[in-house]
Amino acid sequence: MSGKDLKRQSNENEYQYLFRVDDLIRSGKYLNWQAVVDTVNNELYGDDYDLYKTESAYRKKCKAARDFYEAGVFSQGEEEYIRKIQEQERQLEVSRVKYRDARNDWSKQLRTQARIEDTLSRLESLITENTQYKGAPISISKDVAVSDKDLVVCLSDYHLGGESERSFLTREFNADVALRRLKKYLEEIVRIGDRHQCKEVYVVILGDMIDGRIHYTQALEGRMNIIEQIQKASEDISWFLYELSKHFNRIHVSSVAGNHSRIGKKEEVLRNERLDDMISWYAKAKLANVENIDFESSVALDATVIAIPIRDKNWLAVHGDYDDFSVSGIQKLVMFCKFMPYAVLYGHKHSTDYCEVNGVKLIRSGTFASGGDYILKQRMVGEPSQAVCVVGDGGIEAFYPVQLSEKGVE
Repeated sequence: MSGKDLKRQSNENEYQYLFRVDDLIRSGKYLNWQAVVDTVNNELYGDDYDLYKTESAYRKKCKAARDFYEAGVFSQGEEEYIRKIQEQERQLEVSRVKYRDARNDWSKQLRTQARIEDTLSRLESLITENTQYKGAPISISKDVAVSDKDLVVCLSDYHLGGESERSFLTREFNADVALRRLKKYLEEIVRIGDRHQCKEVYVVILGDMIDGRIHYTQALEGRMNIIEQIQKASEDISWFLYELSKHFNRIHVSSVAGNHSRIGKKEEVLRNERLDDMISWYAKAKLANVENIDFESSVALDATVIAIPIRDKNWLAVHGDYDDFSVSGIQKLVMFCKFMPYAVLYGHKHSTDYCEVNGVKLIRSGTFASGGDYILKQRMVGEPSQAVCVVGDGGIEAFYPVQLSEKGVE
């Protein structure tokens, strides 16, 4: 039941309106507050349903105000009391506006996030549906009766997009050279796997798959922009993983990002904002139809550290920009992760190495790059190389520093 007399007048504040409605109920025009509460809520708050009140809230408020009024409490200082009421009303309105704005901002963020997730989902489906890598390739089943071994294959510092000319200290490097070295690495992995009759491969991507633009000289030397670097590196890594899947029973893929894929200056970006993540995301979508490739074999302890279970042993993988390849570095990492790993895989320093610290194996993989202004300044010149480990139930049984340069060709 409602009428025109329940409409809030333009010159009425909230309390004047409620007091007038209470007068209408007391006069018998309306049965009780229950009969008018919906209209009152709509007049006061419109579509803001979160602020709607029950009939008892209005009834009790009016009764309390009327009791004070009839007791003569407001006979003295009535103007001061009205001023205080108006100030409280103003503060309430400010709070309502803040709440409404905050709710609108949150809703906008949710809508934006939903659109981004929907776009990525559609893009992922498009990549998967249009990939040339379909069906499970015919893999060569290893004779586990002869040998029961697996491979741990490091893939670090691809630096796609980096450019350098051949010199006395360095070899030529560009996108074509990087892919040629990746193909040679694939051949060496297959050869090692055949030698030890390995049946599965744990590929650990250790970051810096692109050269990025974190240094000014890289922007001057490079011919590929960031988008082109991501696209080409994603295609190269996808091809590499697919070709591996033809030679082994199962491929387990893990990934941690490097420092060259930062999207801004070191001090201005979050540690987990790395474009290397786009490459592993793309490869996962590209290879979704290949049954013997698994991208779920690692656990992220942090954006910069992943744990990988291999043969019932806990391995860690880091890029190396936050973790030194040293006694103090491994001590800090172990305390950070709160457990003792069997082995830790590194990249970053562009040289292959193997050592042991208090029972923890440290394996560092090299780089595909071999030159460039920044590399020369850092005195990181060396032969392009990567690292491969043969593992059994007891742990690492062989370590291979795989040299990638082809003398007389590059």
